[in-house]
Amino acid sequence: MDDKWVDFLRYLALIGVYVFGATILANLVLRIRRFAPTRRTLAKIPEYALAWRALSRGEYAEGLDLAWRAYEECRDLTAGRRRNALACCEVLLGTALQEAGRHEEALVYLRPAEATLAKAREYDGGIVRGAYGAGVLALAESLSELDDRSEALAATERALHWHVRHGRRRHSMPSYHAALYLHGRELLRSAQVTEAARAARTALEARRATTSDPDVIVASCLALTAEIAVANDRPELALPVAEEAVAHSRMLSAAPAAHRAALAEALTIHARVLGALDRPADGLAAITESVELTRKLAEELPDRYRSALADREATMADLATSDNERAR
Repeated sequence: MDDKWVDFLRYLALIGVYVFGATILANLVLRIRRFAPTRRTLAKIPEYALAWRALSRGEYAEGLDLAWRAYEECRDLTAGRRRNALACCEVLLGTALQEAGRHEEALVYLRPAEATLAKAREYDGGIVRGAYGAGVLALAESLSELDDRSEALAATERALHWHVRHGRRRHSMPSYHAALYLHGRELLRSAQVTEAARAARTALEARRATTSDPDVIVASCLALTAEIAVANDRPELALPVAEEAVAHSRMLSAAPAAHRAALAEALTIHARVLGALDRPADGLAAITESVELTRKLAEELPDRYRSALADREATMADLATSDNERAR
């Protein structure tokens, strides 16, 4: 080969090295610039992590106060621009409002946060992705409490889809079990009883495969399973499941409001099963305990438990009427 051709090939090789080297370097710089800006911003807001911890302990009043402060500080840091950090704080605030029962206010923050985080392409160690998953679950809860059946069901489906990563579903995550439970509950409320039973059974099996300790998700899934059996006009099958739900709920710590709410719900469903089996006296004892628990919860969180208290008091009145009629 002539020297001129050798020099030409060397020249091409150098061009290739410089071009590809510059491309690699540019991609590296872009990745570094995109890496964890949300983490860096939220690290400047100590109330963000403190609020999540308070909510996880069931301290909703403190969690809401910290969430407001975190949101306002983040809004100042981001100058109100639509940033992932601000969306994460909106998820936090929306979740705190949802836990307090202020669902319409929660939607004001959860809807734009979900839209922002769904499009996020940020390498942040999971903060953005985790906030999106928490936001979708809180959104589903608020929509359900506002009786928006179609939107709530769609939100639970998005929550389930969020747990699929690289083609595999992450079955061991508590958020996946919670999403399955919410999905089954919304299917039941939408009169899709067969699909609801399948979702409740899958959620219960997945959660029990993960933990053998007393667990609020297990208690809720058992109560939902009993409720589905009643909807199928099989109260005799619902009775042992409802009794197990009550027994499991009693093993939970009484400190968090969510645990006491799970026991109150299980007792309510147990009472309805007993009423369907023409045992109003036994049902009245269960619903009376449920009403007492719910009254205390309503004193702590009136916005969240006021409607549940009214429903359970109506159930107690119906069972009392049935018991009086049977005694005559």
